[in-house]
Amino acid sequence: MAYTTTLNVVRSAGIAVAIENELLGVGDGTSKSYDIANGNVIATSYTLSYGAIDSNDLTELTETTHYTLTKDSGLVLLTTAGATAVDTNNLYISYTHSPKASDTLIASYIPSVQKEIDVMTGNTWDTQQSTTEIFDWGSEQKYPTTDEPYVRDYDPKDEIQLRYKGIQSISGLFVLAPGSSISNVQTYDSVGTSYTDVTTAINQTGGAGTQPFASTTAAGDYLYLGSAYKFLALHTLLFTNGVTAGTNTIEYYNGTSWISISATESATGVLNFAASGKLSWSGLQDWSKTTVNGSNSLYYIRIVSDNTYSTEALLNTIYLDQDSIIQRDIPLYQLSYSEEGRVVVPFALPNGKRNIRVDYLHGYSTVPSDVQELTNVLLSIRIFAAITGGSYDDATVFSLGRKSVSIGEVYVNVRETVRQFQLRLEQLLNTVGPSISFI
Repeated sequence: MAYTTTLNVVRSAGIAVAIENELLGVGDGTSKSYDIANGNVIATSYTLSYGAIDSNDLTELTETTHYTLTKDSGLVLLTTAGATAVDTNNLYISYTHSPKASDTLIASYIPSVQKEIDVMTGNTWDTQQSTTEIFDWGSEQKYPTTDEPYVRDYDPKDEIQLRYKGIQSISGLFVLAPGSSISNVQTYDSVGTSYTDVTTAINQTGGAGTQPFASTTAAGDYLYLGSAYKFLALHTLLFTNGVTAGTNTIEYYNGTSWISISATESATGVLNFAASGKLSWSGLQDWSKTTVNGSNSLYYIRIVSDNTYSTEALLNTIYLDQDSIIQRDIPLYQLSYSEEGRVVVPFALPNGKRNIRVDYLHGYSTVPSDVQELTNVLLSIRIFAAITGGSYDDATVFSLGRKSVSIGEVYVNVRETVRQFQLRLEQLLNTVGPSISFI
């Protein structure tokens, strides 16, 4: 979602010139090309219409269906349908143009200015999106009060301040168990109907390597990965990238059967062991522990081979993503949070490094008006800097009699305009709320 439009920018900058019902020409049923009197037409500002000579009853044309417009050069090209519709009527255009800056130039500034605003405000003002934050947690230790008047002690609830504002919902708050390895790894050969425990080989790095399935992979082979804790991601590191025509699947056990997971790959081919990388997935509500080949009861996922491999994959190691190992899943009904990103937990969280994870949704249905104006002001400063160019030494006034020349008038005027924009920028930034790191 763009924070502003080029039309809003030129209007805010005071460089927009509106033209109403400029006559482009008289149609003849076949002519298609027409020139607008001005270039630098601004997107979404224009309408083409036609009507009988000396008539105010105009019919609007539809862009693409009836015409195309090259905004920077001001060229209108009717389609066959458009030329037929105009027939022998007058063709008019209403539009806004900017004599000093093209729509293309202004639009090219918008993405970088949006990023700049995100840095300035410490927030993103875009449509709803998911974010995961990991925190080092260190609660202050509380001790009983022993001095008079012996009032009841009160330990305040723990609070988490999220990075972003516009919080729509908290989708997960977890106490993590960093430092955990995969507890059990089993391969299953569907042809020989046999299991092999490869836990030690998978948990070490730089050994001889392990194949993820049987020595010769077949469709229906399994790789089981079990942990004492639920986990939401793992990493694979390959010695040899596998080559297969199939597409592997990943599953978890829900207490009754194995259910397919929709996993996200950090690189194409991770699930097929065709590339090293990360596999991640959302929380699994009914994930249950089970045993595999006589193992302890663990939370298992299994990767299922879909086909044979023309080149067998060789694993260096597989390890759990340390920011995804869930020691405790805090019930969401116990949390309270504000749109500004303040999360209150009704008990003390355990101390640790990167041990608290919050998954949440944030964003806006529309960009707040202050942020729109802030975007317009920053863009205006850039545009006026471009307009100024080398005008600091332009000669703007001449007298032929007793020669008189005024230098730099454009530069002085633009400089003052930019100064006013900068003052407004400071006001808006204080209203929206600057990032702590930006102050």
